[in-house]
Amino acid sequence: MDPLSLSCNIVGVLTVASKLLSLGYSYGNSVKDFPEDIRDLVGELSSLSGILHALKATMDPPDDGEFVFTKVDPSDVARAITIPLEDCERLLLNMVGDLEKYQKVGSKVQKVVKRLYWPLKETETKSWVERIGRYKSTFSLALSADAM
Repeated sequence: MDPLSLSCNIVGVLTVASKLLSLGYSYGNSVKDFPEDIRDLVGELSSLSGILHALKATMDPPDDGEFVFTKVDPSDVARAITIPLEDCERLLLNMVGDLEKYQKVGSKVQKVVKRLYWPLKETETKSWVERIGRYKSTFSLALSADAM
C-alpha cells in the first residue's frame, strides 16, 4: 500500500476512534464516578489517536513541496503497518457496534437508562484496552523507525 492510501486508512481509523471516544466520554459525563477500566479505555484511545495523527503526518507529502529526507522510506512503513491498521480498524468498528447496539433498543426511558449504563463487563473493557495498547505499540514503533 502506498503512503497516500495508508494516510486515508489512518483517517478512517481516527474517525472510528473518535466515535468511541465520544461514547466513552458521554458515559463518563453521565455517571458520578468514572470507572477506572473505562477511563483506561478512553486514555488508550486518546493515545492511539495521537500516535495515528503523528504517523499520518509522516505519510503525507509536505505542503510546501520541499522534499524531506528520512532514513526510512514511507512506503516501507506503509507496508509494515497496513495489516495491523486494518485489524485495528476492524476491532474499533466491532467495539462501536457492541456499544451502539445497547443504545438503540427500547423506549425513551430505557434509552436514557442504557446511556447511563456501561454495557460491557470490566473484563471485556480491559481486553479492549490491552488490544488497543498492542496496536498502539506497533504504530509507535513504526513512527519511531521513521524518526531514526
